Amino acid sequence: NVALRGLVQHVLSPMPRRESCRDSLLLGIRDKTLYVTGGKNVRGCVAILFSVITALIGHIASAAGDDLGVVLLHGKGGSPSGYVRELASALPSNGHLVSTPTMPWAQNRIYDASFDEAMHEIDREIDSLRQKGAKFVVVAGHSLGANAALGYASARNRASGIIALAPAHTPELPVFIKRVGQDVRRARD
Repeated sequence: NVALRGLVQHVLSPMPRRESCRDSLLLGIRDKTLYVTGGKNVRGCVAILFSVITALIGHIASAAGDDLGVVLLHGKGGSPSGYVRELASALPSNGHLVSTPTMPWAQNRIYDASFDEAMHEIDREIDSLRQKGAKFVVVAGHSLGANAALGYASARNRASGIIALAPAHTPELPVFIKRVGQDVRRARD
């Protein structure tokens, strides 16, 4: 944890807009997991996020050797050619196997499958990477893809690790409570 915390500080420190990025990126390490959540300036800090993720995958890869695979999940309304594209294209050059499936929350699929079906799609991606030689498979996701990675890890014991990049939807925030609180109360009754 100390080494990883130092790595995160090193990645953040040389940036010219460091303070605004630090305000936008909430980084915390608990139970060997790096949590990254966003604020107002996240778009300006995407390069930092991908640097952190690349460094984390490098940290995992050093433990895994050359046998690392990454299932990289895009966010809601996104696609493999969106925000995750640069990270996905950088990983193979470092010797890692990468899968970037188009998930049910992609712009061109928007919710055409259930959550359970999405979990089965991730199962298939992991199986495919293992067939190609990956012994360690990390499920990483951005935004809603990060939520899916966390959900996958809680429901299945198949991933070697999880990386959640700017997990989406924080229902505990007042804006969400105001928007859906009445519906939640009605559903509970």
